[in-house]
Amino acid sequence: MTEAAPRLPPPRWRRFAFSMMAVLLGASAVFWLRRHEPSYVERFAPIIVRGATGQHVPARGFSVAIPADAPLEAGRTLLTPGITGNAPPERQPSTGLWLSVPVRIEVTRDPDRVTAFLRDRDGREYTATAKSSAEPGRPFDHGGEAGRMFESNLAGLSLAPGFPASGRLYFEVPADQLEGLHARFHLGPVMTPNDNLVDIDLGIDRGRANALRGAATPELRTFVVRGGVL
Repeated sequence: MTEAAPRLPPPRWRRFAFSMMAVLLGASAVFWLRRHEPSYVERFAPIIVRGATGQHVPARGFSVAIPADAPLEAGRTLLTPGITGNAPPERQPSTGLWLSVPVRIEVTRDPDRVTAFLRDRDGREYTATAKSSAEPGRPFDHGGEAGRMFESNLAGLSLAPGFPASGRLYFEVPADQLEGLHARFHLGPVMTPNDNLVDIDLGIDRGRANALRGAATPELRTFVVRGGVL
């Protein structure tokens, strides 16, 4: 019985080819991982929670609802409370339209404020106009109208858990950008990384946009006056 011949090592060129293939595979894997790695913006982008009018939309630390049975309203000049109860309301005319959006907001963990803005189909954003400093129930007596004044504007209002607030938010938008608007909400004055961002489609199609423009009133108030003892 003859002894088997010793096994010869693979030629040098074959070992070199195997080594180069391993290097190329490793480089390809690194390139793929880097290319598909989330960018800085993607890693710290907000977590969008989507909803529609008529839905209660819960998010981390707060919840929002835009009632379907409360109408959107439009006006050409916004009236806000004057500096005193006898002073005329402050007037803010718009080159576009003021849009009034009904809303119910609740914080669910800690006292905080909820920031709101509108976003159009082109990505432009419109911040809610700030609430005035007028105290709720302040006497109002101007232009033959008298009573107690209560502001419906919720923008910047401090909220506490267990005490939801219902009212309206007021936005100045171009008259030709109503179609496709979304309302967006987040906790606090500044959005922090990985915050929840509630996005609610207002359901404004072309027909509804035309109707809002046609029904826009000359003046749109952020407050109501209730009769009673001054």
